[in-house]
Amino acid sequence: MMVHRGIRLVFGVILSFLLSSAVCITLYFLNNKYTDPAPQAENGYLDLTQETEETYPLRFLRDGWAFYPDTLLGPEDFNDGAPEEYMVYTSIGDFTRFDRMGTRETPFGCGTWVLDLWLPETGDYALELPEIFSAYRFYVNDRLVLQTGDPDPETYTPKTQIRTVHLNDSGHVRLILAVSNYTHFYSGMVYPPAFGTLQAVFHYRIMQSLSAASWDIFILILFGLMLGAAFRMHHTNALLFAALCLAAAGYTSYPLIHLFKLSIFPWYGLEIFCGYLLIFLAVTIQNRICMPPRVCICVSQTVSLAFSLLALAYGMLSPVLTVSVMQTFSWFSAAVKLLATAYLLAASFWGIFQRHPESRILLYGNTAYSAFFLWDRLLPVYEPVYGGWFPELGIQILVVFIFCALAADILRAYSFHQSFAESYRQLSRQLAIQKVHYQELTSQIEETVRIRHDQRHHLTVISTLLEEGRLSQAQKYLSEYQSRLHFKERTVLCRCLMVDAILQYYKKLCEQNHIHFTVQAELPPELPFSDTDLTILFGNLVENAYEACLSSDSAAPSIHLKTAYEHQKFYLRVENTFSNKIHTVNGKYLSGKHDGTGIGTESVRAVVKRLDGQIRFQTLSDHFQVSVILPAEQKIL
Repeated sequence: MMVHRGIRLVFGVILSFLLSSAVCITLYFLNNKYTDPAPQAENGYLDLTQETEETYPLRFLRDGWAFYPDTLLGPEDFNDGAPEEYMVYTSIGDFTRFDRMGTRETPFGCGTWVLDLWLPETGDYALELPEIFSAYRFYVNDRLVLQTGDPDPETYTPKTQIRTVHLNDSGHVRLILAVSNYTHFYSGMVYPPAFGTLQAVFHYRIMQSLSAASWDIFILILFGLMLGAAFRMHHTNALLFAALCLAAAGYTSYPLIHLFKLSIFPWYGLEIFCGYLLIFLAVTIQNRICMPPRVCICVSQTVSLAFSLLALAYGMLSPVLTVSVMQTFSWFSAAVKLLATAYLLAASFWGIFQRHPESRILLYGNTAYSAFFLWDRLLPVYEPVYGGWFPELGIQILVVFIFCALAADILRAYSFHQSFAESYRQLSRQLAIQKVHYQELTSQIEETVRIRHDQRHHLTVISTLLEEGRLSQAQKYLSEYQSRLHFKERTVLCRCLMVDAILQYYKKLCEQNHIHFTVQAELPPELPFSDTDLTILFGNLVENAYEACLSSDSAAPSIHLKTAYEHQKFYLRVENTFSNKIHTVNGKYLSGKHDGTGIGTESVRAVVKRLDGQIRFQTLSDHFQVSVILPAEQKIL
């Protein structure tokens, strides 16, 4: 059996890795701006014919841009041909900082991208400019069509936003993008712009936004579910997962957030912090589920939390970063992600060997996450057309698998909580019944002691009268004593002591609340059922009847109970008045005190089912009736 389980486990891990790898490779070739087959610009020029427009209505302008480092150019600089400044042809994504292409020793600076297009005579085009760091002017021919922030060094104001421009031009069109950056760890245009027909570009933007919005809505639904479970059940793992959902939303919602014009500070610092906070929370939750050795828990959570805070500081201090600091952080970032991936796999394996039931689900999720992390290293030239990068997709899959593992854990905890709550309620009721029974016994004992104490005095008086021969006075005194002497008699409702104690308790409650309570109990002193089963049956059914009468509008609320044991069968029928509407779902009665089915009623059903009995619920006009039959063998005493 263990061998078969091990084989299934290995097969599941291999299948998870292969499926994730297949998804990565498919996305790389079919959903990648850098493998887009549309013709690209060469040496700063792109000729779009009518045929290419029909074949490729949407393309990503990634290659052949003319780049002028450390200078901000405008249309006037091209009036007499190309300017004399240093220029190099480059592809978008070849570098992500100005120090890679310019003459500055710091990662900051400025630069200008230029691309000449030849558009067909008839055309209606659009251009999407993704996030550009961190302030820019965009010209089409001689027109300034977009400006985000202020790129001038003297009045520099960093802003960024995803923007779309409608182009009605035809023939020769020159695109000029002048960018300055002194605040962010990325510089300039690092993502290829989308260009094509107006319909194709706007369709692309809508699909991209819908993709991001769908994930955000999904993650917020999970957040609400887990937050409710956390507060309702005091479930720490659910609260941690709710925090994980918020971090995931903060990390992956940039396609929606950056539709608005935002400053670099603090949004990008918070975005990178959310990414590393995700790792810390994923490690913490899996530590709590898989329970690795304490030293592993302490080290893994300390390192991941420390790096999350370091990432926050890195993002917030980006205006003063140096190239060496950025490179060092990049190395540490890759190392932490690699270690976290390996640790999550090891922790889930540990949980499986320790027989923690949710660890198997986590192992498959960690394997998928590891595959996405690996392919992100192997296929770095990837930018998705739709959806997220490989690390983001891996995080999304990991979040879903963690949710599945926690859902199973929460359902089990909820079942235990309900069972515990019912046990606590049953115990509280038994204690209340025993308390009433004890008070009655104490009262009778005190009465007996008082009578025995007074008897000595009465006997002394009677003895004295008899010794003195005053018979008539002795007789009269004895008659008066007998008339005052009486015991409080306790009416026995049932010969079975446990059932009698329950019935006595509710009889007293009914008398206090003016509820007519009648009992016909023909039971022997001993029954072939445990005291626990009898308490569940009589306690829950009579309690439900009592509470129904309390809320009843009837002028004469009543409870009628009849029970008997004959022909090797136990019979019980409880009938009570009621006024409130009774709600059922799938044949189960809903509680009037909380959401969900009635716990007491379901406990009775469970006992009857376990004892191979029958139970029937009936609504008769203004009366509600429950009938129970249990088979048993018992010699009547």
